[in-house]
Amino acid sequence: MPIMMLILLTIVMLLALIVMAVLHTFLVAKEQEKVMQEITVLNPENATEVEVESFSIREAARAIVYDKESNVALLHVTSKQYYKLPGGGLDKGEDKLTALKRECIEEIGCDVEVTGEIGTLTEYRKLFNIKQISYCYTAKVVGEKRSPAFTEKELSDGFEIVWLPYKDAITALETATPTDQEGREYIVPRDCILLKKSLRISEAKENLEK
Repeated sequence: MPIMMLILLTIVMLLALIVMAVLHTFLVAKEQEKVMQEITVLNPENATEVEVESFSIREAARAIVYDKESNVALLHVTSKQYYKLPGGGLDKGEDKLTALKRECIEEIGCDVEVTGEIGTLTEYRKLFNIKQISYCYTAKVVGEKRSPAFTEKELSDGFEIVWLPYKDAITALETATPTDQEGREYIVPRDCILLKKSLRISEAKENLEK
Protein backbone atom coordinates (compact mmCIF):
# COMPACT_ATOMS: atom_id res chain seq x y z
CA MET A 1 0.00 0.00 0.00
CA PRO A 2 1.43 3.42 -0.97
CA ILE A 3 2.66 5.58 1.91
CA MET A 4 0.14 8.34 1.07
CA MET A 5 -2.73 5.85 1.41
CA LEU A 6 -1.45 4.76 4.82
CA ILE A 7 -1.19 8.38 5.96
CA LEU A 8 -4.73 9.14 4.74
CA LEU A 9 -6.09 6.02 6.41
CA THR A 10 -4.40 6.98 9.70
CA ILE A 11 -5.84 10.50 9.51
CA VAL A 12 -9.34 9.14 8.84
CA MET A 13 -9.08 6.77 11.81
CA LEU A 14 -7.88 9.57 14.09
CA LEU A 15 -10.71 11.82 12.96
CA ALA A 16 -13.20 9.01 13.60
CA LEU A 17 -11.85 8.56 17.13
CA ILE A 18 -12.09 12.30 17.80
CA VAL A 19 -15.69 12.39 16.53
CA MET A 20 -16.61 9.41 18.72
CA ALA A 21 -15.02 11.05 21.79
CA VAL A 22 -16.84 14.35 21.15
CA LEU A 23 -20.14 12.50 20.62
CA HIS A 24 -19.66 10.54 23.84
CA THR A 25 -18.96 13.74 25.80
CA PHE A 26 -22.05 15.37 24.27
CA LEU A 27 -24.30 12.41 25.13
CA VAL A 28 -23.01 12.29 28.72
CA ALA A 29 -23.64 16.02 29.11
CA LYS A 30 -27.17 15.69 27.69
CA GLU A 31 -27.90 12.80 30.04
CA GLN A 32 -26.85 14.86 33.03
CA GLU A 33 -28.93 17.82 31.86
CA LYS A 34 -32.14 15.79 32.03
CA VAL A 35 -34.63 17.43 34.35
CA MET A 36 -35.24 15.35 37.46
CA GLN A 37 -38.66 15.17 39.04
CA GLU A 38 -39.16 17.76 41.77
CA ILE A 39 -40.18 16.14 45.05
CA THR A 40 -41.00 19.16 47.19
CA VAL A 41 -39.84 22.53 48.52
CA LEU A 42 -38.94 23.02 52.19
CA ASN A 43 -39.71 26.51 53.45
CA PRO A 44 -40.12 26.29 57.25
CA GLU A 45 -39.09 29.93 57.76
CA ASN A 46 -41.75 31.13 55.28
CA ALA A 47 -39.32 32.97 53.01
CA THR A 48 -41.17 35.19 50.54
CA GLU A 49 -40.67 35.10 46.77
CA VAL A 50 -38.89 38.45 46.97
CA GLU A 51 -36.53 37.12 49.64
CA VAL A 52 -35.83 33.90 47.69
CA GLU A 53 -34.89 35.92 44.60
CA SER A 54 -32.03 37.46 46.59
CA PHE A 55 -30.75 34.12 47.92
CA SER A 56 -27.57 32.61 46.54
CA ILE A 57 -28.06 29.20 44.89
CA ARG A 58 -26.27 26.11 46.16
CA GLU A 59 -26.48 22.82 44.27
CA ALA A 60 -25.84 19.52 46.02
CA ALA A 61 -25.90 15.79 45.29
CA ARG A 62 -27.13 13.19 47.80
CA ALA A 63 -27.79 9.48 47.83
CA ILE A 64 -29.36 6.61 49.66
CA VAL A 65 -26.39 4.23 49.55
CA TYR A 66 -26.84 0.49 50.10
CA ASP A 67 -24.11 -1.95 51.04
CA LYS A 68 -23.99 -5.67 50.16
CA GLU A 69 -26.21 -6.48 53.14
CA SER A 70 -28.84 -3.94 51.95
CA ASN A 71 -28.07 -1.60 54.84
CA VAL A 72 -28.31 2.16 54.32
CA ALA A 73 -25.43 4.56 55.04
CA LEU A 74 -26.17 7.36 57.50
CA LEU A 75 -23.92 9.96 59.04
CA HIS A 76 -24.52 10.40 62.75
CA VAL A 77 -23.83 14.02 63.69
CA THR A 78 -23.27 13.22 67.35
CA SER A 79 -22.67 16.75 68.62
CA LYS A 80 -26.04 17.89 67.23
CA GLN A 81 -27.97 14.67 67.83
CA TYR A 82 -29.24 13.81 64.36
CA TYR A 83 -28.57 11.60 61.34
CA LYS A 84 -28.23 12.53 57.69
CA LEU A 85 -27.67 10.96 54.28
CA PRO A 86 -24.25 11.26 52.61
CA GLY A 87 -23.84 14.04 50.08
CA GLY A 88 -22.89 17.68 49.72
CA GLY A 89 -22.36 20.67 47.50
CA LEU A 90 -21.08 20.61 43.94
CA ASP A 91 -17.65 22.13 43.45
CA LYS A 92 -17.21 24.74 40.71
CA GLY A 93 -17.39 23.07 37.29
CA GLU A 94 -18.31 19.70 38.80
CA ASP A 95 -21.24 17.67 37.48
CA LYS A 96 -23.80 16.04 39.79
CA LEU A 97 -22.65 12.43 39.56
CA THR A 98 -18.97 13.29 39.94
CA ALA A 99 -19.85 15.34 43.03
CA LEU A 100 -21.92 12.53 44.47
CA LYS A 101 -19.16 9.96 44.04
CA ARG A 102 -16.60 12.33 45.56
CA GLU A 103 -18.83 13.04 48.55
CA CYS A 104 -19.40 9.32 49.17
CA ILE A 105 -15.66 8.64 49.13
CA GLU A 106 -15.07 11.53 51.54
CA GLU A 107 -17.98 10.92 53.91
CA ILE A 108 -18.52 7.15 53.98
CA GLY A 109 -15.25 5.88 52.48
CA CYS A 110 -16.97 4.09 49.60
CA ASP A 111 -16.93 4.06 45.84
CA VAL A 112 -20.52 3.93 44.64
CA GLU A 113 -22.49 3.12 41.52
CA VAL A 114 -25.66 5.13 40.95
CA THR A 115 -28.66 2.82 40.51
CA GLY A 116 -31.53 5.29 40.16
CA GLU A 117 -32.93 8.78 40.59
CA ILE A 118 -35.21 9.92 43.40
CA GLY A 119 -35.69 13.54 42.34
CA THR A 120 -34.82 17.08 43.38
CA LEU A 121 -35.61 18.72 46.69
CA THR A 122 -35.30 22.47 47.21
CA GLU A 123 -34.75 24.22 50.52
CA TYR A 124 -35.30 27.94 51.06
CA ARG A 125 -32.79 28.39 53.86
CA LYS A 126 -33.62 31.88 55.08
CA LEU A 127 -31.28 31.12 57.97
CA PHE A 128 -28.33 31.38 55.55
CA ASN A 129 -29.96 33.28 52.65
CA ILE A 130 -29.48 30.20 50.47
CA LYS A 131 -31.70 28.38 48.00
CA GLN A 132 -30.34 24.84 48.08
CA ILE A 133 -31.23 22.37 45.34
CA SER A 134 -30.40 18.74 46.11
CA TYR A 135 -30.21 16.16 43.30
CA CYS A 136 -31.03 12.86 44.92
CA TYR A 137 -30.17 9.31 43.86
CA THR A 138 -30.00 5.71 44.99
CA ALA A 139 -26.61 4.00 44.83
CA LYS A 140 -24.78 0.84 45.87
CA VAL A 141 -21.32 0.31 47.31
CA VAL A 142 -18.70 -0.89 44.85
CA GLY A 143 -15.68 -2.64 46.31
CA GLU A 144 -14.62 -2.49 49.93
CA LYS A 145 -15.56 0.04 52.57
CA ARG A 146 -12.70 2.29 53.62
CA SER A 147 -12.17 5.01 56.19
CA PRO A 148 -13.80 8.38 55.42
CA ALA A 149 -11.93 11.65 54.95
CA PHE A 150 -13.92 13.92 57.23
CA THR A 151 -13.20 17.65 57.22
CA GLU A 152 -12.11 19.41 60.40
CA LYS A 153 -15.66 20.73 60.86
CA GLU A 154 -17.17 17.28 60.40
CA LEU A 155 -14.73 15.87 62.94
CA SER A 156 -15.58 18.64 65.40
CA ASP A 157 -19.29 17.89 64.85
CA GLY A 158 -18.61 14.27 65.80
CA PHE A 159 -19.47 12.66 62.47
CA GLU A 160 -19.76 8.86 62.61
CA ILE A 161 -20.82 6.39 59.89
CA VAL A 162 -23.60 3.95 60.69
CA TRP A 163 -25.14 1.28 58.42
CA LEU A 164 -28.76 0.46 59.22
CA PRO A 165 -31.60 -1.58 57.70
CA TYR A 166 -33.91 0.68 55.66
CA LYS A 167 -36.73 0.94 58.21
CA ASP A 168 -34.26 1.48 61.05
CA ALA A 169 -32.69 4.31 59.07
CA ILE A 170 -36.07 6.02 58.77
CA THR A 171 -36.69 5.50 62.49
CA ALA A 172 -33.27 6.95 63.37
CA LEU A 173 -34.11 10.12 61.46
CA GLU A 174 -37.68 10.41 62.72
CA THR A 175 -36.74 9.97 66.38
CA ALA A 176 -33.71 12.27 66.29
CA THR A 177 -33.79 15.41 68.40
CA PRO A 178 -31.52 17.91 66.61
CA THR A 179 -30.10 20.63 68.82
CA ASP A 180 -29.67 23.18 66.02
CA GLN A 181 -32.09 24.87 63.63
CA GLU A 182 -30.43 23.62 60.45
CA GLY A 183 -30.70 19.99 61.49
CA ARG A 184 -34.18 20.34 62.95
CA GLU A 185 -35.87 22.33 60.16
CA TYR A 186 -33.92 21.28 57.07
CA ILE A 187 -31.53 18.34 57.16
CA VAL A 188 -33.64 15.79 59.06
CA PRO A 189 -36.98 16.63 57.36
CA ARG A 190 -35.26 16.61 53.95
CA ASP A 191 -33.63 13.22 54.39
CA CYS A 192 -36.80 11.69 55.87
CA ILE A 193 -38.65 12.80 52.75
CA LEU A 194 -35.96 11.30 50.49
CA LEU A 195 -35.97 7.93 52.25
CA LYS A 196 -39.75 7.68 52.12
CA LYS A 197 -39.89 8.81 48.49
CA SER A 198 -37.34 6.17 47.54
CA LEU A 199 -39.43 3.52 49.32
CA ARG A 200 -42.54 4.56 47.38
CA ILE A 201 -40.61 4.37 44.09
CA SER A 202 -39.39 0.84 44.97
CA GLU A 203 -42.89 -0.29 45.93
CA ALA A 204 -44.34 1.12 42.70
CA LYS A 205 -41.74 -0.79 40.63
CA GLU A 206 -42.51 -4.00 42.50
CA ASN A 207 -46.24 -3.60 41.84
CA LEU A 208 -45.60 -3.08 38.13
CA GLU A 209 -43.51 -6.25 37.98
CA LYS A 210 -46.25 -8.41 39.56
